[in-house]
Amino acid sequence: QGQDWKDYVVKFRLKLEKGSIHLNLRQTERGRFFVEVSPDGFGIHWQLGERFSDNLPYTPFKYPLNEWHEYQYASQGDQILLIVDGVVMVNYLDKRTIQTGSISFETLDGSSACVDDIVVNDLTGKPPYNVFYEQHFDNEKALGGWVMTDAGGKPNQAWQIKDGALCGQGHKWI
Repeated sequence: QGQDWKDYVVKFRLKLEKGSIHLNLRQTERGRFFVEVSPDGFGIHWQLGERFSDNLPYTPFKYPLNEWHEYQYASQGDQILLIVDGVVMVNYLDKRTIQTGSISFETLDGSSACVDDIVVNDLTGKPPYNVFYEQHFDNEKALGGWVMTDAGGKPNQAWQIKDGALCGQGHKWI
């Protein structure tokens, strides 16, 4: 979602069922920052083209599967912040930060996860506190605006509305 968001916070609920999910922030065609959520913890990564920088901070944590957790994922200036259930899991500063971009979620091979109650707020400091986007996935029409194709442009049926949440499995992004 989004095109040219710069300083914003994404609030959502996430249930990791198995494997890993990437939370992509300020994603463009050229690059992205993403946090990988796995049963063993949280890692931040940078990707530019086909190259990954995997030597960025990692927070080990025994992440409980099949439970809903509250997330806040913020990008402001050079700072990326991930808060899970009120606890800071990632607090990262980097001068390479992409200036603007979009958000997306990506499940990996052998993975499944669900997201719900997404609210994206502006952090530019200009009143009023703007809501860029809000979605609760109450029905199939709630998919409007989410790209329903894979990176090659093929239809992506891996992400669907299930029990009032957006759920994905296998190596697909939305």
